[in-house]
Amino acid sequence: MASVDPWSVFRFTLVFSVTLLIVWVVVAAVLWSLLNGMHVFDSLTSLINDTFLSTKNRTVEELFNFKRTMVWAAGLGVLNAILFTALGTLGAFVYNLCARIVGGNEVTLSDRG
Repeated sequence: MASVDPWSVFRFTLVFSVTLLIVWVVVAAVLWSLLNGMHVFDSLTSLINDTFLSTKNRTVEELFNFKRTMVWAAGLGVLNAILFTALGTLGAFVYNLCARIVGGNEVTLSDRG
């Protein structure tokens, strides 16, 4: 019967999801910097102000600042890391349960001689 150690799966998925979290935040920062350098946020803010708002208030511009974007990116990344780790570990438990019920695959290796 083949089984997977849930503790090993937990450790692996935790390290992998934290690595993905770091990559996600760095990509979000680079993308925000790129879009800000191209003045996309300024154009979007002026479009929204001209279209929907009669007065030029700065509430729309506050939505696109770097700190808020990084907080959202980090929050979504942490949520993703927690869910990924939990679902990976739960998947290991379910796999082990199914392998016990079905019996798993048994492989026998032998010499031809």
